[in-house]
Amino acid sequence: MITSRRDFIGSLLCASGALVAGCRTAQLADKPIVARHTTPLITSYNDSGQPELVEGKTLLISLISPSAMAQPEGSFPLAFEPESIGGEQLIEPQPLFFYPDADSHVIRTILSAPLDVIAGLRPLLFTAQEKSSEKAELSPPFSVRRGFYREATLTLDKNFSSPTPEITRQQQQDFAEMVDILKFRTERHWSKPFMMPTDKGDIDNFGDRRTVNGTKRYRHRGLDLHAPMGTPVQAVNDGIVVLSGEQWTAGQTICIDHGGGIFSKYAHLSEKRVSKGEKVTRGQVIALSGNSGGQKPPPHLHLDIIVNGTHVDPKDFMRTAEQLVQVEAAGKHLLPSERS
Repeated sequence: MITSRRDFIGSLLCASGALVAGCRTAQLADKPIVARHTTPLITSYNDSGQPELVEGKTLLISLISPSAMAQPEGSFPLAFEPESIGGEQLIEPQPLFFYPDADSHVIRTILSAPLDVIAGLRPLLFTAQEKSSEKAELSPPFSVRRGFYREATLTLDKNFSSPTPEITRQQQQDFAEMVDILKFRTERHWSKPFMMPTDKGDIDNFGDRRTVNGTKRYRHRGLDLHAPMGTPVQAVNDGIVVLSGEQWTAGQTICIDHGGGIFSKYAHLSEKRVSKGEKVTRGQVIALSGNSGGQKPPPHLHLDIIVNGTHVDPKDFMRTAEQLVQVEAAGKHLLPSERS
């Protein structure tokens, strides 16, 4: 499964010649697949109400059908072209998780677009079993476009841009560990909106195009938050700890599975206060911030949010997740103009 391989490519590919085994060249068609069955109505919860997704962002959609829809399945495969490995086109399969209403006439899901996505029309692939015993098969096109992100130049420890063979092996082990973690899908563990892990503010640097030590280029796939040494770090929502350990780039690290293919990862910690397998609640202190990790950063907190196997803008995702909670609480299908 290649779902999570793109997600940790920044930390893995510290040497210009590094390879990700098993990644394949993109073979996505330019035109959407023609839908055989088009009963469900699709509503997009963005400002325009249009089926449009932006690089690094998320989008809540609803599928509404006069018949109950059972056993929903789907994916939103997108092509991306990471500059860090020379522009090779890869595929992010993005298997979707669905949130049905009690009567299953309305089914919602969250779409995501990876950084370095290739713009164009791409089909959402969806199937469900209807009450009439017919199988609904949809492949509606969504417009995917590039976003606007900053350029940044950094000077870090030379091992970050030119790692030794020993460090490279450790990075590969860290990468494989995350692949194993992110390939699983568990039930939804959360019902409240997501929250920031600290109240210190952030640097708003998700998606930055970075050049390190004049040689290494990559995208910043998380959000850095101001957090002096020893700042309490809170869980962004309910979930289960799937990693509490140490990685070369991320340092002392915690990863929480929130269910449905949503994960949060907290890096550069000075102290971990939860263990693998432990259930955590929204707002629970799980760690203290620090400056651990091979790049020797100043004290801060790095937060990753992964949705459908894709690293996304944490602040944007939190707004999308809050939309889902609001719509579910209203007990009906709200049009974009009706949401608060």
